[in-house]
Amino acid sequence: MKVYLIEKGDVQVFGRDGAMKILCDGSGEYVETRGQTGEQTKLRLVREHELSRRWWVWYALFFWVIGFFGFLTPRYSKFTGKLDGALRFTEKEGGVIKVRFAKVYADKGGGTSALTVFSEEDVAVENGFYISDKSASRRRTLYGIFSWLARVAFAALLIAVIIK
Repeated sequence: MKVYLIEKGDVQVFGRDGAMKILCDGSGEYVETRGQTGEQTKLRLVREHELSRRWWVWYALFFWVIGFFGFLTPRYSKFTGKLDGALRFTEKEGGVIKVRFAKVYADKGGGTSALTVFSEEDVAVENGFYISDKSASRRRTLYGIFSWLARVAFAALLIAVIIK
């Protein structure tokens, strides 16, 4: 069964055997579940901001230096939503499920889902909401402050060397 991932961004998909390889065809990106017909399948969908990861300081520093003091590196996304949801469905021969990802935080009233499922099959979405990742947001702010302070310090050092 094919599960198409529309506007997935950096979402990772996990099945019963671990991380699933995301394939591509003319219709877009998808994962192949390879289950038996009639079998119950659960796919876990996970998104984590780059700044939420374990070695984020070293990655940021490395790419900041390589990217000419951060001027040539892409900016970190302002969207720091964290997703840890799941899809449950019954396998069907030749079945297709399309999942669209939206970058919307969960309303306080519990309204807006991050996952929209288009399918003729019965698909249950569990915990399909983005949660604001405060640590990634804080780290993004710190990265911006330290990046500009380091650039100013480097420019001052360069001017001091040129003047002498």
